[in-house]
Amino acid sequence: MSPSVIVVGAGLSGLACARRLADEGVDVVVVEARDRVGGRTLSRRHRGAVFDHGGQWIGPSQHRVQRLASELGLGTFPQFHDGAKVVRVGERIRTYRGAIPRVGLGALLAIELGLRRLDRRAAGVPLDAPLLTDDGAGTDRTTLADLRDRLVPHRDARALFDVAVRTVFGAESQQLSALYFMFYANSGGGFRRLVEIEHGAQESRFVEGAQALSERLADRLGRERIRLSFPV
Repeated sequence: MSPSVIVVGAGLSGLACARRLADEGVDVVVVEARDRVGGRTLSRRHRGAVFDHGGQWIGPSQHRVQRLASELGLGTFPQFHDGAKVVRVGERIRTYRGAIPRVGLGALLAIELGLRRLDRRAAGVPLDAPLLTDDGAGTDRTTLADLRDRLVPHRDARALFDVAVRTVFGAESQQLSALYFMFYANSGGGFRRLVEIEHGAQESRFVEGAQALSERLADRLGRERIRLSFPV
């Protein structure tokens, strides 16, 4: 007998969707091209320690994931961040302590001003319908690099901003839609929170690795409902 609903992808979203459907009595099957569940989370053990190769952090604004982790019995621990940090800006490699690398006063003021401007813009993007923001289509056609150049008035500050963008998105500012950036920043409580550790998006990690969320969701859903190595 064919299922009533087929969910494509056994990452967190797909598994959470499938479990909700199953809880409502819907006959659902999840198909996944990979040979594992977890999507962009992947945890591996080596000599008794767990290493995450994909998404791995949880922050104080991620209430739904926190509730899910609690429901699934998964613990967290604080992200270690004592000691010196290393950052490469252009061809220069610097070490620093604290949240922001040591830069000149002009660059420091510019990055503070730029982050406030960006977060203020981002706060106006509706999370349920981002294209409904003012000139949503035009903003979506604008690159983040264009927006950065307008709102961050200092070369060194823009270079630091690009480092933060690479850290969060794994992409360059000119590769990202300005609207997508603002939507993402607003959904996380502001870009500043996305790049910070204490009280930020990198505050904690999962004891058993982030993939454990999907593994336990798959167990709750029922492994018989999941078809691995099943590309569509």
